[in-house]
Amino acid sequence: AQLSIVTLTGLLKGLAAGELGFFLYDPPTLIVGGFTLVTLLVWGRGAFCGWLCPFGALQEFVALLARRVGLPEFKLDETLDRRLERLKYAVLATIVLAAFALPMAADALVGVEPFKTAITLAFAAAWPAVLYAVLVLAAGAFIYKAFCRYLCPLGAGLALLGRLRRWDWLPRRDACGRPCQLCRHRCQYHAIER
Repeated sequence: AQLSIVTLTGLLKGLAAGELGFFLYDPPTLIVGGFTLVTLLVWGRGAFCGWLCPFGALQEFVALLARRVGLPEFKLDETLDRRLERLKYAVLATIVLAAFALPMAADALVGVEPFKTAITLAFAAAWPAVLYAVLVLAAGAFIYKAFCRYLCPLGAGLALLGRLRRWDWLPRRDACGRPCQLCRHRCQYHAIER
């Protein structure tokens, strides 16, 4: 029951065609997808990206191993980090547009997600796909969740849909941000702005 960009493009194409019955052929993915849609309204994308995504968990495991063996973690300059974060939205737009205009190209473009290679096929795939997945994981050893932060089109789509969130669950104190910056410094994902 792995959600991916293919799930999102399939949903968009199904909505455009007025046919969503094909989702019933994979009940576990339908359940995870339904749960993710509901939790988008409550927590934003955090429920899936933070707790359910197996590739995100694999990246986190690689980062933990990297710290344990003494590999350094690089923190990018805030300006560069914010600019690179926009890349995933460009990847998402390219894949969604291709899904409607050039379906054959979209089939190749969804390969930007190494989920199928790393999770579904357990690295038993063609060598270019395996090499790409390994390189993405290696990047995550040095830059915390590099793929999630800079390339993941599903994460970009969920972030956009997460703007529909109805509640703000993070309690703020009077000291938040002035002078306290503790959460911003501890957040490995750099999700908290100055």
